[in-house]
Amino acid sequence: MHSKPIQLLLLCTFALFSDVVFGDPPYSICSSSGSYVNGSSFENNLNNLLSSLSSNASDSKFYNTSYGIASDRVYGLYMCLDYISNDNCQKCIATVTEEIVKLCPQAKEAIVWEELCQLRYSNINFLGSLNVTGNIGLDNVQNLTEPKKFESAVNETLRNLTKVASFHVSANMYATGDVPFGEETIFALVQCTRDLTANDCNRCLQSAIGDIPSCCYASIGARVLSRSCYLRYEFYAFYNGVTGPTDSSNGKKESKMATNNFSDLNKLGQGGFGPVYKGKLGDGKEVAIKRLSACSEQGSEEFINEVLLIMKLQHKNLVKLLGFCVDGEEKLLVYEFLHNGSLDVVLFDPMQRAQLDWSKRLDIINGIARGILYLHEDSRLKVIHRDLKASNVLLDYDMNAKISDFGMARIFSGNEGIWTSLTVAVFPNCSGYMAPEYAMEGLYSIKSDVFGFGVLLLEIITGKRNAGFYHSKNTPSLLSYVCDMSDSELTKRVAWSLWNEGKGIELSDSLLYDSCPGDEFLRYMQIGLLCVQEDAYDRPTMSSVVMMLKNESATLGHPEKPPFSVGRFNANDPDSQECSVNFLTMSDILPQ
Repeated sequence: MHSKPIQLLLLCTFALFSDVVFGDPPYSICSSSGSYVNGSSFENNLNNLLSSLSSNASDSKFYNTSYGIASDRVYGLYMCLDYISNDNCQKCIATVTEEIVKLCPQAKEAIVWEELCQLRYSNINFLGSLNVTGNIGLDNVQNLTEPKKFESAVNETLRNLTKVASFHVSANMYATGDVPFGEETIFALVQCTRDLTANDCNRCLQSAIGDIPSCCYASIGARVLSRSCYLRYEFYAFYNGVTGPTDSSNGKKESKMATNNFSDLNKLGQGGFGPVYKGKLGDGKEVAIKRLSACSEQGSEEFINEVLLIMKLQHKNLVKLLGFCVDGEEKLLVYEFLHNGSLDVVLFDPMQRAQLDWSKRLDIINGIARGILYLHEDSRLKVIHRDLKASNVLLDYDMNAKISDFGMARIFSGNEGIWTSLTVAVFPNCSGYMAPEYAMEGLYSIKSDVFGFGVLLLEIITGKRNAGFYHSKNTPSLLSYVCDMSDSELTKRVAWSLWNEGKGIELSDSLLYDSCPGDEFLRYMQIGLLCVQEDAYDRPTMSSVVMMLKNESATLGHPEKPPFSVGRFNANDPDSQECSVNFLTMSDILPQ
């Protein structure tokens, strides 16, 4: 079987074209031919049907049934992709049974597709009947240079799999396969709902294959969603059912080779989730490999599903997650390598900071803002980062900012108690980006990220580090104390007070005197202070922040005084002295 370095087909998967983005599920078709009345017999029958479908999903990946009599009768079925576990099937169906009534309110006929399953109901008996109208084609944004040759290979592969799924009884209307294509491998999957006859399964998949040229020509991967069947192909192993032998230890071995056996010489840094190493793939591509700690309690399948979900989050201001490897307890995440490292290294080093003139700092600020806005609002998955800080912002060759470590809560969800326990300590050596409501009460929202962004903005424009949460005379904070530019002696002037007194310009970085307009500095300072207000309700959303950054004529509000002490700790806990805010790095992904 064809493979490339650090690319295990089963447990070590790389999205080799990481700019690939599908639109986010769920996808739905809601019939407008009829609607039911709230409280009607039809609605009651529909609720019973959905409950029955959901309860059966833990035992079977396909089920169909009906409820009611005469005109109030409702028919339904679900199908989970055959390679997932029954547990994940049940979770997926539980999700779509809730989504379908929200996406198609009062519709008498509807179908919803999620990432791993689909569900359909109707007031008309469709069970055992084929309907190939309304197929949905989803293609990747990156195209091939040899589309005709690729199309031929894809068609041949899909048609061969269609024969297997349709006419081999043991296949259970499901088939996967892979074929070499140049230096890559095409992975494909086909599946039909099991209420169809063999001939109708064949017809459904042939129709879906026929839709590919119109929806997905020259794309490196695609899916076609039909009412009664499903197909997909990619340049990476998106399913767990790859035929042929696969040695899951190879990925770890090749990752060791790529990083010189995880040598300290190749170590880029140490975060709360484990060390990060610089590596090089067999084709010469440089990557950053995060070797996760053993904190995650997820099994391999759950880990893979979560990482595949995170890999769909793609934006020019997010660090690209290229792939992952699993070998027992060993879990590796592989990211694009960014040559200028993390922002904190550049920003807080007087020599390196000289690279960041005012224009470049504004570019970095705006890039971070756009990345967070995407996570909060522009992806169907709402992501709350919860640890936005300078060390989690990386810089590429051109000093463009990219946010890292988003989505980690999905992987470490088994240890949620680590993040929310009131015994968590935050000491002076921790960085001061955590919103007060999160630090003091464990409460977080998108406004927590806004707070972190505000601190980061103030650090970028002043060149000064916000020392920490816990305020003391030995640990000054940018929000409460600032360093005097002339002799670095600590003053007791509050950043907010300086701005409020019209003296905010005193905080400007001396390296920016020649490139930074005073009025523009004060405007950005005001935006930063609006973001770090103590009451989360008073902070703007990231969409408002982006608007304020872009629109110089936009009227800015008057910021309230920021918190000076946002720490939470147990001073009697000797172990807490080792705490680092890096250990709190995580993010949540929620449905939009």
